[in-house]
Amino acid sequence: MAVGGDDVEVPGVVLDRVIGRGASSVVYLGTQTRFDRPVAVKVLHAGLDTARIIERFSWERRSLARMNHPNIARILDAGSDDGRPYVALELVEGTPITVWCRENHADRDRRLALVEKVGQAVQHAHDRGILHRDLKPGNILVREVDGEPAPCVIDFGIAKALDPDATSPEL
Repeated sequence: MAVGGDDVEVPGVVLDRVIGRGASSVVYLGTQTRFDRPVAVKVLHAGLDTARIIERFSWERRSLARMNHPNIARILDAGSDDGRPYVALELVEGTPITVWCRENHADRDRRLALVEKVGQAVQHAHDRGILHRDLKPGNILVREVDGEPAPCVIDFGIAKALDPDATSPEL
């Protein structure tokens, strides 16, 4: 399917549109047909199929698979489209944390409660040997879960292993 100028096929996912672009990948909004649920699908840019970049993308997928925390976007599937790796992630429909706080007139206690949850998510990653390296408001989205604000950390694309013995490609 051609979406946003790219011919991308992701088994079991109908791609709708591009929702983000990075230096090495593009993120699509899609529907995982088996479960009829929305997903974010991150696909390596065409032409960036060097061994080093593919290993880095693979490491990101493995890192995401090791994490299971309510405040970190979950990996749902992964694979390859003719050599271009992809990862299907939980679609986090939220607002950057700073925008959410401003729009909801969040007082100090509410802001601190959000930051505490972000800290717990980051600690969860650290406990698994993963350092995010790009924490910023755009990578911490706040969504409503059971009527309560819930921050969610996304985009571990430039993460690094904390364990020097771990196999993490360096940038």
